[in-house]
Amino acid sequence: MLNSLGIVEESLEGINNLIEEYAKEDEDCKLLMTVTGVGKIAAITYKSSIDDPSRFGSSETIGAYMGLTPRQYASGEVNRHGNISKMGPMECRSMLYEAAQSLLVRTVFQALWNDGRYDL
Repeated sequence: MLNSLGIVEESLEGINNLIEEYAKEDEDCKLLMTVTGVGKIAAITYKSSIDDPSRFGSSETIGAYMGLTPRQYASGEVNRHGNISKMGPMECRSMLYEAAQSLLVRTVFQALWNDGRYDL
């Protein structure tokens, strides 16, 4: 049992090293990681989900592909918008959500700190 655990830990370490190496060498990943809240895993997940950016006409179509645009119901005189469609790759949408949450937390914390309302 312990031997199996050691083998799994070695494998995970190897995978983590590959991820680290890829993120450091890939220009797109390096650029994505300059955004607050976006780390190696989020950058690689986003890049692998998009694959070839030239297949999208604009950033709006990427948003629709990721399932981040609101559902729309239109019939005759009715035109309603609902929640996000969630039709795209779930893993990438989850990573983008976590990156946005990280950015929001940092922004709120920084605003409180600047106003003197947060003290360590």
